[in-house]
Amino acid sequence: MKGTNREQLERVTDILAVQVDAVNYLANTLRKDEADPAAAGMAAILEGHIDKLGDALDKIHNVLAGTGAELAA
Repeated sequence: MKGTNREQLERVTDILAVQVDAVNYLANTLRKDEADPAAAGMAAILEGHIDKLGDALDKIHNVLAGTGAELAA
Protein backbone atom coordinates (compact mmCIF):
# COMPACT_ATOMS: atom_id res chain seq x y z
CA MET A 1 0.00 0.00 0.00
CA LYS A 2 1.24 3.42 -0.87
CA GLY A 3 0.46 6.63 0.93
CA THR A 4 0.74 7.93 4.45
CA ASN A 5 -0.20 5.83 7.45
CA ARG A 6 -3.45 7.80 7.74
CA GLU A 7 -4.34 7.14 4.09
CA GLN A 8 -3.58 3.45 4.53
CA LEU A 9 -5.76 3.24 7.64
CA GLU A 10 -8.58 5.03 5.84
CA ARG A 11 -8.39 2.49 3.00
CA VAL A 12 -8.38 -0.39 5.49
CA THR A 13 -11.41 1.15 7.20
CA ASP A 14 -13.25 1.30 3.87
CA ILE A 15 -12.39 -2.34 3.13
CA LEU A 16 -13.48 -3.50 6.59
CA ALA A 17 -16.75 -1.60 6.30
CA VAL A 18 -17.55 -3.39 3.03
CA GLN A 19 -16.69 -6.73 4.65
CA VAL A 20 -18.98 -6.00 7.60
CA ASP A 21 -21.83 -5.20 5.20
CA ALA A 22 -21.23 -8.38 3.19
CA VAL A 23 -21.00 -10.66 6.22
CA ASN A 24 -24.06 -9.01 7.77
CA TYR A 25 -26.03 -9.57 4.55
CA LEU A 26 -25.02 -13.23 4.52
CA ALA A 27 -25.95 -13.67 8.19
CA ASN A 28 -29.36 -12.08 7.58
CA THR A 29 -29.92 -14.35 4.60
CA LEU A 30 -29.05 -17.42 6.66
CA ARG A 31 -31.33 -16.31 9.52
CA LYS A 32 -34.30 -16.32 7.12
CA ASP A 33 -34.01 -20.11 6.78
CA GLU A 34 -35.42 -20.84 10.24
CA ALA A 35 -36.06 -24.51 9.45
CA ASP A 36 -32.37 -25.27 8.89
CA PRO A 37 -30.41 -25.52 12.16
CA ALA A 38 -27.12 -25.45 10.23
CA ALA A 39 -28.07 -22.08 8.74
CA ALA A 40 -28.83 -20.73 12.21
CA GLY A 41 -25.44 -21.98 13.42
CA MET A 42 -23.64 -20.35 10.53
CA ALA A 43 -25.51 -17.10 11.16
CA ALA A 44 -24.33 -17.17 14.78
CA ILE A 45 -20.73 -17.74 13.69
CA LEU A 46 -20.98 -14.87 11.21
CA GLU A 47 -22.38 -12.59 13.92
CA GLY A 48 -19.20 -13.27 15.90
CA HIS A 49 -17.14 -12.25 12.89
CA ILE A 50 -19.24 -9.11 12.47
CA ASP A 51 -18.49 -8.19 16.08
CA LYS A 52 -14.75 -8.71 15.57
CA LEU A 53 -14.72 -6.64 12.38
CA GLY A 54 -16.71 -3.93 14.14
CA ASP A 55 -14.19 -3.89 16.99
CA ALA A 56 -11.35 -3.53 14.48
CA LEU A 57 -13.17 -0.64 12.80
CA ASP A 58 -13.68 1.05 16.16
CA LYS A 59 -9.98 0.78 16.98
CA ILE A 60 -8.98 2.25 13.62
CA HIS A 61 -11.48 5.09 14.03
CA ASN A 62 -10.03 5.81 17.47
CA VAL A 63 -6.52 6.02 16.03
CA LEU A 64 -7.69 8.24 13.18
CA ALA A 65 -9.45 10.51 15.66
CA GLY A 66 -6.37 10.65 17.91
CA THR A 67 -3.70 13.29 18.07
CA GLY A 68 -1.88 11.94 15.06
CA ALA A 69 1.16 10.87 17.07
CA GLU A 70 0.08 7.27 16.51
CA LEU A 71 0.27 7.88 12.76
CA ALA A 72 3.78 9.26 12.59
CA ALA A 73 5.37 7.89 9.44
